[in-house]
Amino acid sequence: MARQPHDSTQAIAKALAQELRGRDRVFPAVFPYNRYDSTDSTWWLSREGSPAHPIAKLCVRRPTPLDPIEVGFVVEKGLQDEGGVGHPMKFWLDGVRDWDWTPVTQRMRGPRFGELVERLAEHRPQVTLEAPALGAMPTQTQQYERRVKDWVVFDAHQWKVINQSAMVTIGPLASTLDATSMTEFLSKATQATNAAFYWYDLSVTVPLAPREPTDDRTQLTEDLVTDVVMPILDFWPLHLRESA
Repeated sequence: MARQPHDSTQAIAKALAQELRGRDRVFPAVFPYNRYDSTDSTWWLSREGSPAHPIAKLCVRRPTPLDPIEVGFVVEKGLQDEGGVGHPMKFWLDGVRDWDWTPVTQRMRGPRFGELVERLAEHRPQVTLEAPALGAMPTQTQQYERRVKDWVVFDAHQWKVINQSAMVTIGPLASTLDATSMTEFLSKATQATNAAFYWYDLSVTVPLAPREPTDDRTQLTEDLVTDVVMPILDFWPLHLRESA
């Protein structure tokens, strides 16, 4: 299990961006979800700045104060067709700009994703799918927390549920709970009743162990990039405008 090089999501995100820049993997936008309380907010490393929801991004987050910090990537599905009615066009998956959701999830159904999971296996990779309440959109003052969403977490290597929200069995993600593969999981999520009305956040992350006082922060950052981030960028080059 990888160790965290710093004690806050903000410090880790900035350290990763600096290390990646030295490896010619430049992320022009490094920013928090909650700019009003950024120290331990979810942080994103993105090829573009706001609005960044159509773009697959590296993420550094602590889902709840009791959870370990996680590092990985996230891709978002906007509202679809009739689900977007009443919301600005920028929130529509089929809106005015391309979204990474479709090409990224297509790749996640293939062998490249299995290769990524194997490379991350010793770091306990997990797949999380989150869905806000029907018709609800995140706000600038609302932290990226599971308590406002239905969510389910799978062990990506053994493919079994390891955590879920209390009400997930009656929400849009209920059908995903018995999925036995990523392909089945994605199919059930996107074909769920009223799926068009839900915003999905799909992430693949690894939890980080706390660092020891004697740990070399620079070395931990280098190890985190080598062992976790670079395999993700080999799977999908998140820093590039044209990912394929």
